[in-house]
Amino acid sequence: MKNLKKVVDKIEKEIKEIDGVREKALVDSRDIILNCRKGIQLLHRKKYGEASEYINKASRKLKTLYKMVTPYPEMRNAGFVENAAQEVVE
Repeated sequence: MKNLKKVVDKIEKEIKEIDGVREKALVDSRDIILNCRKGIQLLHRKKYGEASEYINKASRKLKTLYKMVTPYPEMRNAGFVENAAQEVVE
């Protein structure tokens, strides 16, 4: 029974860690998409300097997001990470 408790505790710890990373990744992906939208809107208004700032910020955040989810392949290939990457590319 002691071994079972250790196994259960380890699983709970891993689930909490993964859940924390997922929650942070969701927030970051939304922020990336928002920065891209602001950048695109500014491009349409021909405010290229400001647009560049938002797009560069989104790009930097995407690099950080990829580093954060690399240990978790199920998250790296998740829709919310891919959506954020697509927005930066567009």
